[in-house]
Amino acid sequence: MAMFPNPLGRLRDVMRGRGGPPITATATVTMTQLASANRIYQRSSRTGGGQGKGQGSIPLALSAATAAGTIVARFSSGGATRGDYQAPWVAATIAATGAQTVNITGVDAGLRWGYLDILDSTGTWQNGTTLVGMGRITAFGGQSPVTRMIYPLSDASTTCASLGITPNGFTSAYATYDVSSGLPTGWRSPSDSDTVYKSAFIMDFLNRQSAQFGVVCGFAGASIGGSPLCTIQPQLLNVLAQVGGWESLFWYQEYDDAQRSSTKKLYKAALDYLFSQLNALNTAYPSYTKYVGGIHNTGPLSATTFAPAIQGGSIAQRVQMRRASREWATANSALQILPADIKTADGVHQTQAGALACSTHFHRATYAEAGGDASGDVGATIVSATRSGTTVTVNLSQQSGGTALVGTGSWWTRFTLYEVGSVRSAWPITGGAIVNSTQLTLTLGNDPGDGKPLDLWLYIPWETGANVNDGTINVLRDNRTADGFAVGRNVMPTLDPVSIAAPSPGGAQNTPPGGIIPAVSTLALTGTSPTYSASGVSGFGQMMTGGTAILGTGACPMIVAGLTFEAFFVCPALTASTQAIISFSTNSYVAVTSGGLLTVKAGGIVTPVNSASALTPGHRYHVALVVSANGWNVYLTDTTAATAGALVITKTGATSLIQSQQVAGVRTYNGTSNMTGSGGAVSNVALWQVEKYSGASYTAPTAPYTGAETDLIESWLLDGNLNGSVLSA
Repeated sequence: MAMFPNPLGRLRDVMRGRGGPPITATATVTMTQLASANRIYQRSSRTGGGQGKGQGSIPLALSAATAAGTIVARFSSGGATRGDYQAPWVAATIAATGAQTVNITGVDAGLRWGYLDILDSTGTWQNGTTLVGMGRITAFGGQSPVTRMIYPLSDASTTCASLGITPNGFTSAYATYDVSSGLPTGWRSPSDSDTVYKSAFIMDFLNRQSAQFGVVCGFAGASIGGSPLCTIQPQLLNVLAQVGGWESLFWYQEYDDAQRSSTKKLYKAALDYLFSQLNALNTAYPSYTKYVGGIHNTGPLSATTFAPAIQGGSIAQRVQMRRASREWATANSALQILPADIKTADGVHQTQAGALACSTHFHRATYAEAGGDASGDVGATIVSATRSGTTVTVNLSQQSGGTALVGTGSWWTRFTLYEVGSVRSAWPITGGAIVNSTQLTLTLGNDPGDGKPLDLWLYIPWETGANVNDGTINVLRDNRTADGFAVGRNVMPTLDPVSIAAPSPGGAQNTPPGGIIPAVSTLALTGTSPTYSASGVSGFGQMMTGGTAILGTGACPMIVAGLTFEAFFVCPALTASTQAIISFSTNSYVAVTSGGLLTVKAGGIVTPVNSASALTPGHRYHVALVVSANGWNVYLTDTTAATAGALVITKTGATSLIQSQQVAGVRTYNGTSNMTGSGGAVSNVALWQVEKYSGASYTAPTAPYTGAETDLIESWLLDGNLNGSVLSA
């Protein structure tokens, strides 16, 4: 007997679900083929569905001839038997006629590629011709180290095949690098022959992810080298808006914000803003897992100036960014990534071997997402240290799976021992020994003395010696290799110093062999013919009476929350031109007009606003510009006339506080509108990451800032020099 005695019987059986009643469609539609082959759609759950790996939706463009009804879908391998991957099911409801996009819901996630077919009321299947997958997308954003996760810019001649990596056929990518606009040219599978997606990271990471999660896995995102967070954010959002959702996201950046002396508060505010925008885009998987980091082992820095040989800031600046990421991660249920064994080409940028090591760290970090070991990439941590003479004993705590410490090369050289509160004045470490799974000792080359307390660091983010570019040579790890990797997890870098108490408080204290190297400000101004003279005000020293000064492009931190910019100044003799007092970025200044009015522009509000009353040339004033998200206020005190401080200008309206390529200026606005009138002077310029003054009146400062004030980004006293007073390196 024939299996299908008549065509209607065949259609009925084909349209049945798995043993259920006939499935029919009631809407009449014409589908448009999916636009991008090899695209991976983000599942909306990790469990359930026919494969037990969750389900998700695929947006499908179509034209409907009926105003209401349902359509049926199936998912097929493309072979002779359609629907072999997923039998027909009612997948969407039509609510209007005409061209529209509907979500085909209930598509099973799995380790497979397939074609989406639909059936309408005509009883005729419209077969898909675009091969797609439903699974897991990991999003990435950051600067040049993320670029090396996409394309091996620093090591393009080393193939993935030579490193033993072969694409498994279940991965795809959609990303841009080092461009500020535009979209990727479709989804493509990483391979050595691809023109973009050929980094050892992207190939190895996606291979491991698809094996771990049992579904097709994708990489999506954007990177821009040599850029702060605010510069990268628009392009990242641009790319991810096309993706629709992701299951996890790694933000790996920090370097340029460190170089710009961003503070913890500023960087955390920037992360808040970034992730608020990302959260709004992720409609497919709102509860995605967040990872943050960016500064792996890097070097070198000058042993004398402590300036980086490549971008990334001083030791102190880098530590600040690592701490900011840690605090943000803790507050937002995210995880911090802290690789310390990366091989680089130049102290920052990964080689292919370094990219492969990054894959190890990033993949291990995702174990908890797959229901595995929650310790992920976290190795042993230092809990305390003591010293007796030239021997330092370090105590550690092992994480799950770690039962021993494993040292490679001269692993003790990755420890640094400083004077308390310093990251400059070091005590040389000449050797080390592993005692047991939770203890080791370090040998010092000089005895600090029994009365000397010290600060101990591990994997502080700079390197010295012959191996500054290769973090794999001297490493301290645990022995957890049961997960298939050849090496264990790094003992975790210290983000705060481990305090070592003096063996005998009050005893002898020696000086480190390199001497005491004082801290300096990382935000010193650069001057053009600056001159100074006494302010004539008790306690305030000199004022800058001639020339100009700027904090150059790429030096000043970005601001993404309220700020205050203030200064003391002597009103200059009026000239035919506007004369700048202080300026910030390319869109904010405080100046004196040719008519003697105080004029202010700030926060992207283009039209400047003038004060109602004119200033008196020769009088000394204090001025403060306070910018919020909803406008700005200007406060003024005539200290010569001893008048009370008052709100003199107010402006409402949305402000643009996300600043890129900051340029702060004293007596100049971007090299123009310089203060040239006789008698003009400026001093005690200060930039705050807080709205410092409010209300209708205020009290001007009565003494110079020390540099230790909370929320102070920098203070330039201009007391005979252009140095900042916030000592950070």
